[in-house]
Amino acid sequence: MILLGLWGLIMGLANRSVGGSFRSTYVLSIGVFGLQALIGLVLLVSGARPRDTLHILYGIVPFLALGYAFSASSHMKPRRESLTLGLAALFTFGLIIRAYTTGR
Repeated sequence: MILLGLWGLIMGLANRSVGGSFRSTYVLSIGVFGLQALIGLVLLVSGARPRDTLHILYGIVPFLALGYAFSASSHMKPRRESLTLGLAALFTFGLIIRAYTTGR
C-alpha cells in the first residue's frame, strides 16, 4: 500500500493520470481488503473474537476508504484523481500499521 500510495502521489505531482497498471493494482487491493473483511465477518459470526474490538474497525475501514476514493475519483481531473487515490492508499497503509500494533 505504501508503494501504491507513493506511485499515485508521484503521478499526481507529475500532473499525470493513473494508468491501467495502477488501476488494476488499486482494484486488486480493494478486493483483498474486501476478502479480509469477509473472512473477519465469518470469524466474528462463528464466535471468534479479536483481542481488541478496534480490529473490527481496522478490518472494514480500508475496504470502505479505498472503494470510496475509487468511486469518487472517477469524475476527477487526472492530477486530482492520482493524488486522491495515492492518499487513500497511504491512509490505508497507516491503518494497516495501526491494526498490526493494536493488541500487541
